[in-house]
Amino acid sequence: MKRLLGILAALLVVTACSTNKGGYTSADQVSDRLVGMTISHVVKVLGAPTESIDLGDAGRSITYRADTAGVTGGNCRISLMVQGGVITSANVFSSDRSFVSFPMGGCEALIRQLD
Repeated sequence: MKRLLGILAALLVVTACSTNKGGYTSADQVSDRLVGMTISHVVKVLGAPTESIDLGDAGRSITYRADTAGVTGGNCRISLMVQGGVITSANVFSSDRSFVSFPMGGCEALIRQLD
């Protein structure tokens, strides 16, 4: 019984821990934070994008990708639409490797400084 309680306590601690400065625990929270930010601020916080495509009058599509190794990592893709230097939409996908990396462990490398 003590062992089971110890495992449950450890699980609660792991799931309560945040993997990022802003404490984001879902893709929607990250997406909501990014929309409205300037692209210069996003680049300052997230770093250089993996991919950037000029869409002419429609603006620019910018994608960040990360693949964090280990049990606490995962895969992450953040796709941004930029118009007039401002993020107008954001799509965030995080695929965590295990329950240890939950929540947003796949995106930790990208969003760790996002406040």
